[in-house]
Amino acid sequence: MFLDAEGVALATSEGPKGNLGCPYTDEEIAAFVEILGSVARSISPEDIAALSKSLTAQRKKDEKQ
Repeated sequence: MFLDAEGVALATSEGPKGNLGCPYTDEEIAAFVEILGSVARSISPEDIAALSKSLTAQRKKDEKQ
């Protein structure tokens, strides 16, 4: 859940198939990025893209093991 400074909910972590938890699949990462992009006020689009890339890279690393 993302909250504003007053504690008001801005968005939940509900994706297309339920709670995203730690986004892992391409679909979960895309849903997380969409949610984050809709509520982020001080995170740049470049930072969001870097986070998405990092999550994808971690999954690919895990798959190789």
